[in-house]
Amino acid sequence: MPLEIRGTRLRYRVRRPVKGAKYRTHDVGRKGHSERIAMYLPRKRRWVTQSWTFPVKDVIKERKKTMDILRKLGTTRKARKLVGVV
Repeated sequence: MPLEIRGTRLRYRVRRPVKGAKYRTHDVGRKGHSERIAMYLPRKRRWVTQSWTFPVKDVIKERKKTMDILRKLGTTRKARKLVGVV
């Protein structure tokens, strides 16, 4: 489950992208901060979480809170290094 930084956002992938899937973004928590990217699986006829995104500014400001969230999502040691907490 890779973690990547694109522009001003930290992205935590839960699932690999699927060709032909539809995607939606859901604002979670405070407006404009954490987002859930959902992916529609046509064969199963349901929406699943594809990834989560967080603003890098929030991650730097509130490291402990972000790490708690990432731990609940099942993050790895690599994610802790990217955020700056080992």
